[in-house]
Amino acid sequence: VWSEGEAVRLVKAAWRSGSRALAALVAIAWDTQLSPVDARSLTLGQKRQDDRGVWFDLHRAKTGRAAIGTLGRRSQRLLEAYLEGLGA
Repeated sequence: VWSEGEAVRLVKAAWRSGSRALAALVAIAWDTQLSPVDARSLTLGQKRQDDRGVWFDLHRAKTGRAAIGTLGRRSQRLLEAYLEGLGA
């Protein structure tokens, strides 16, 4: 069982240590509550955005059922910063 504060501390520690991909993954996994395999399998092609925010449309790996994973503002900014660092 994790609390939001623990997840935030893990994200910050990963980002500060240079593990930006890990920081983005932990933030996305926390916000979306997706399993690790589903969170790692996300692509930019699954990313959707409107005036209310960012979400991912996907099919769950284990069940094959359709799902969405929404991101909070903090995770949106973190994902954008990570992608900008890649030059994407």
